[in-house]
Amino acid sequence: PIQAILLGEVTSPNRQAELLLPGGKYVLKDFEYVEHGNAFQLNVATRFQRAVRLKPPFHVPGAPTAILPPGDFHFQFQDHNGMWQPFEAGLQDFVRDAARSAPPPAQVIYAASRGHVYILRGLHRLVDGVVNELVQTNKRTGVERSVRLLPGPAPTPSVAHPPR
Repeated sequence: PIQAILLGEVTSPNRQAELLLPGGKYVLKDFEYVEHGNAFQLNVATRFQRAVRLKPPFHVPGAPTAILPPGDFHFQFQDHNGMWQPFEAGLQDFVRDAARSAPPPAQVIYAASRGHVYILRGLHRLVDGVVNELVQTNKRTGVERSVRLLPGPAPTPSVAHPPR
């Protein structure tokens, strides 16, 4: 029942910014931005907040799609030595799915294999063909790294883990 309500709300042309969930225990805030990774759930009693995201790939009716290379493509980050490294295979799939979403989200949050949590920003700019504004930020340290999108399959990583 809640999923049906959320689906109806996401596809509504007059989506609400705030949505009280059945039972009154939770409120979704900034729901009009859920496809961009900016919505959150608020526990009314405790005031605890958690992120609310759509699982990619998703397609909001009438939303724009990214300008992507034909066929396969992959993402790379610039490591601390200035070398370009491909994302891990599982992350490649996740970020590719996010890029294929309509609309592509402004930010996605993911955890790499060593437990580091990252925020990737800029996928929404792919709608305009802008590929040079992708940035990955380590959520704990705040370190930012450039990310690029390239046509073709991902090469084999030359490092065993992502940057800190």
